[in-house]
Amino acid sequence: MIHTTRTVAASACFALFAATPSLAASAVTATPVRAVQDGAQQPAAEAAPAVEAAAPRRDRVESGEVAAQMGDHVVTWAELDEVLLARHALGPIANEALQFLAQSALIGHLGSAAGIEITDAAVEARFEELDRRTLESGVEDGLDGHLRRSNVKRADFLRALENQLMLAELTRRALGLPKDRSVPDHDQQIWLDQQLAQRPLERIARPWTDGVVARLGEVEIRADELAVRLRDSLGRDRVRDALFQIMLAARVEAECAELPRSAVDAAIGLEIQRRREETASNPAYQGVSFDSLLKAQGIDPEQYHHDPAVRIAALSNLVIDVRYPADVLEATYRADKQWYDDRFGESVRAYVIFAIAAEKPDGIVRFTRETARERLTELRATLDSEPSFAATAGQLHQDTTNGIAATDLGRVHRADTRLDTEICDAVYALREKGVTGVSEPVDMSTGVALFYLGEHRPTPDFAGMRDDVHTELRRRFLVDLVPANRLVTYLDPKPLITEASADNAARGR
Repeated sequence: MIHTTRTVAASACFALFAATPSLAASAVTATPVRAVQDGAQQPAAEAAPAVEAAAPRRDRVESGEVAAQMGDHVVTWAELDEVLLARHALGPIANEALQFLAQSALIGHLGSAAGIEITDAAVEARFEELDRRTLESGVEDGLDGHLRRSNVKRADFLRALENQLMLAELTRRALGLPKDRSVPDHDQQIWLDQQLAQRPLERIARPWTDGVVARLGEVEIRADELAVRLRDSLGRDRVRDALFQIMLAARVEAECAELPRSAVDAAIGLEIQRRREETASNPAYQGVSFDSLLKAQGIDPEQYHHDPAVRIAALSNLVIDVRYPADVLEATYRADKQWYDDRFGESVRAYVIFAIAAEKPDGIVRFTRETARERLTELRATLDSEPSFAATAGQLHQDTTNGIAATDLGRVHRADTRLDTEICDAVYALREKGVTGVSEPVDMSTGVALFYLGEHRPTPDFAGMRDDVHTELRRRFLVDLVPANRLVTYLDPKPLITEASADNAARGR
């Protein structure tokens, strides 16, 4: 019997705030040091001319030889599996995968021992029966279409059907039922649970020298089997991100080929130590060790220094440190000072409450511009301080039924790469008019907004900008190593990596 659990998370945002990143990130996730800005662009003077690129090579992926490729550079199946095992073998997804594999293997083992053979014809007949039921239920493309939309491979489903038929026959024989009598699913599960209770699952610690990661009585589960199951269980996006990070880490390491091995190892050690210290200083993790937090996420602490996200963070910083010593880094800033200052310099603490409006409101848009201004004017009368604005914004953010969005914009720069240009322009237009605190309602392209403008900070000197300049140079370095739309993976019917997702993958997110 197959039990499939699917979790779908969906969230809706107003278009103006679509580029706003998450406000929090775990200290022990694969977030590199000096988190880079989403979607930041190079100065126009440095932008390369638009050139129509040739389609990326796909030959070795399409043949099944490798898991991903970018030109002549590839990610092997072994490299992918090693990362998935290091990241997830200790976690709940791996536990579920092992239980599934153990049950399937045990059914096959017991069936073989009992001399039971399930023919291909029997499996196909069962598939056709389920296909007929699916068509009768109104699914036009039948069971094959349903499997395709559910990202379930037909071959995997057929193997599951074979196991189901095997379990039914084992239960029938154990209960002494006649061949013409069906075996209820409930009875099959009770019998299987009894068999499992007699054989507790034993997890094997690394290094898995014989390749065995778990045992269930006479049954052994191998690391390669678990890795294949993890590929299917983790979801396409997480596996694709892992492939991207593996490719990117390899390209970064190639850039470090001329550096002393001691410098590379030291950089990785410093990155892990930084993460340990960051975690220790986080009140949410007081009393919990860094290694325990890694294990809670399924990550093997002994393998953490091999994780591609850790290596990307450590070695990309090392490369920028080597290429841009202090004087060169400052000269780079001076050469494009306005560009850097607009994105990382002057800032205003700001919040916004936004009412989307249309000429003719409907079930989604509740306000005209006039009624939106009236509603925000009413709200403005209740807001007299940053705490009151923040509290009201928080309440509105939680309530998606009132037609009003609200968000904490943080510190807004003139050309803030997190935000839509219209938001930045509105904040600084208000500031230049001398507005502080709560603004009057402001007309925007898709509605009306109420802003709160708090503390203003002028552009700092180079010492205060250094980390931002370093971060931006590092971002450019990483994005250039694996250009947008050049990575092809076995999961992609066509190249799906965009420049934005390249940025995110480069940061290990």
